[in-house]
Amino acid sequence: MNSPASGRIRPVGKFFFEGEQKFFLKGVTYGPFKPDAEGHYLGRPEQVARDLAQMREVGLNVMRIYHTPPIWFLDQCAAARMRVLVTLPWEKHVEFLRKKSARAAIADAIKLAVSKNAGHPAVLGYLVGNEISPTMVRWLGVRRVAEFIEYLIRLGRSIDSDILFSYASYPPTEYLLPQNADFFCFNVYLHEQREFERYLLRLQNLAEERPLILGEFGLDTIRHSEEEQAQMLGWHVDSVVKCGLAGTIFFSWTDEWFTGEEEITDWAFGIVTRAREPKKSFFTLREKLGQDDAALPHRPLPRTPSVSVIVCSYNGAKTMAASLHSPKQPRIESRAQYRRRRCEGRGICLHRFRLHGRSRLALLPHRYFAQWRLCWRRRSERFAAGAKLDPGLRRGCARWSKPRTPHRHDRRAHSWL
Repeated sequence: MNSPASGRIRPVGKFFFEGEQKFFLKGVTYGPFKPDAEGHYLGRPEQVARDLAQMREVGLNVMRIYHTPPIWFLDQCAAARMRVLVTLPWEKHVEFLRKKSARAAIADAIKLAVSKNAGHPAVLGYLVGNEISPTMVRWLGVRRVAEFIEYLIRLGRSIDSDILFSYASYPPTEYLLPQNADFFCFNVYLHEQREFERYLLRLQNLAEERPLILGEFGLDTIRHSEEEQAQMLGWHVDSVVKCGLAGTIFFSWTDEWFTGEEEITDWAFGIVTRAREPKKSFFTLREKLGQDDAALPHRPLPRTPSVSVIVCSYNGAKTMAASLHSPKQPRIESRAQYRRRRCEGRGICLHRFRLHGRSRLALLPHRYFAQWRLCWRRRSERFAAGAKLDPGLRRGCARWSKPRTPHRHDRRAHSWL
């Protein structure tokens, strides 16, 4: 068996990495199909081999499945250099938190599924749940449901700590965010590009510093044409790249679909037909995605964009320019220079003075600066005339003009400092 990669996929910031190379997740859902004699929902091995070859032709590198896979399935995916994201099924439509026996049964199912294929190189990660209904979440309590999902993630990670764990949410329960997840996954079906992009930006705010992927997105070709599907999946890829996501998963690979113990015939979300004939979206995605796992899908730009680079440094303005190798050196300024420029632009004066031997920084509106300086000078002169005075303050007061008689309003004028 050939290993699909040099190492496991790991989250780094907002993206995934395979070793030192970025891994952009380009996935598709697969199955479930009618179960075979052994109870597996992933079809025949010869059909899986043909599907994997077509997926690699499109440029896909991840397959999302909804049942625990057999070992032969993972071996074929590893040979084809395909990663597998496994959604672990359990009964989420019942009050699973009410009885201890129900919680224990779910936990046992998670442990069995993860331990069965622990260490296999084709496994990208596990989704410990998928789309718990908002009614059930409200009935059981958001906090209790979130804590239970976090418990399942800890349970799976204790068995195989080298793979990724998360939960597949969707817009009605977007607030269900397990805090120990390696990434966030949302199933989103918005068919207007503008609203879709705006919602992706909202999800990015919810995801914060962790990677964000879409777990499902597609269009039915029974109620819509193949041209519409191809066009929508095309701008979907552009929007995902534009909004900074770590990847996306299309729903689904084929029109063949078996769920709820019956064959589904009135939906056709596939990129290929039941007979594995490519639809128009197949060729659109092949052009968009490319064959390189690390490269982002191509998005044509009307012109070369301008880029601003902000480098955070402490007192590094004098030495940073030498470390930048751009032909055109950027403008570099210290933190103090940056503060002064920002303050001047907002009509605020930046002034530094010494108090008790320590340097202080004051931000004042321009119209109050003259009054403040006069009050501080008078107070400094009053301290200078006293017998007890900190040496640092004495040095700081020496630069003012010769002493004057303190004004009777000094205390009131200085009370706001």
